[in-house]
Amino acid sequence: MDGIPPDMGDVSVGKTLVEYRDGIRVISRHHLTRDMFETEYLDPKIPVIVTGCMESWKCYREWTLDVSEKAKLVHLGALAKVFKDIRVPVISMNTGEKSTMLMQEYCSDRFWKSGTWKESKDTLYLKDFHFCIEAPWTLAAYETPEYFLDDWMNTWFDGDDEGIRQTFGSEFKKSDYKFLYFGPRQTSTLVHTDVVRSHSWSAQLAGRKEWKLLDPSYSSVVENHDGICIGESLSDFNDGVATVTQYPGEIIFVPSGWYHQVLNLDNSLSINHNWIDSSSLKASWQYLMKEYDIAARMIEDCKPFTSPEEFEDLVSRNVLQNCGFNRESFLRMVAYVLDHAAPLSTHIGKRRQYYGKDFAEISTL
Repeated sequence: MDGIPPDMGDVSVGKTLVEYRDGIRVISRHHLTRDMFETEYLDPKIPVIVTGCMESWKCYREWTLDVSEKAKLVHLGALAKVFKDIRVPVISMNTGEKSTMLMQEYCSDRFWKSGTWKESKDTLYLKDFHFCIEAPWTLAAYETPEYFLDDWMNTWFDGDDEGIRQTFGSEFKKSDYKFLYFGPRQTSTLVHTDVVRSHSWSAQLAGRKEWKLLDPSYSSVVENHDGICIGESLSDFNDGVATVTQYPGEIIFVPSGWYHQVLNLDNSLSINHNWIDSSSLKASWQYLMKEYDIAARMIEDCKPFTSPEEFEDLVSRNVLQNCGFNRESFLRMVAYVLDHAAPLSTHIGKRRQYYGKDFAEISTL
């Protein structure tokens, strides 16, 4: 598979023991420096699983129950207590209908019996829960690993309240790209790439996840001529697809542009961040510009009835609705991060300035 070495079991790389699962490397943080991560995985956009990052996390210790070295159960009582009377988003695996309910209700014996989802109940998947916004005390429950700190999206959403309001309107509810996922076994997410071709990292707290990852050079098998995903599953494909199981205590890095789908093999609890880093700015911008072209073609019939400015505004609003970003918001994010975050003397600051200048050549920044 392009970009992924063959499945080789355990091999020695220098003095480092590296495990391979269907071609995806698994490596301990103790053998992976930040420079190594950037050089070998982040910049070339190669998936990797990192172990050993979560032992000190409060959520890993207290929101789960130990079973064995590689097995943890979701601690329903702990989640109900931590999130108390907060409403959480859920989606029906049977109908696709979205709704909200109290976390206490979701964790209750209405749905669960002896740690197993009741078969008589509609299977509900708690996903895309902005837990740091809804329960800010949980920010202290985990720590973003050093590999993923160059995070332009969450830096902007966390810090630039005025820019957010100007972009999304004064009624916009504070948001971020930090999520909690909790679902019974066999809950799943269909094939997709992440918002504006962002990266993602996903930390598995309890249960096992099966990931199917599609090498970007094979993207055409799930895309139409506009590059829009029309496939629902990667299970029908072999070429370009890696299938890997993620265990509790492991963090998977899914690079920008990699289509993926996820299946919870057990009752599963995980934390996920979407993020754009310095080196992926250009790819995200190019994806956004392609979305502008598609949105303009979709409403081309409106052109005779609008001024050029009105038509551009319609296109921009549609892109914002579909992608979570438009030109204005993306450029606001870039300007804010370059102006407010990471001193130039730091490693991240140097990367941001270097790639920020490169990005400026293709944008109106």
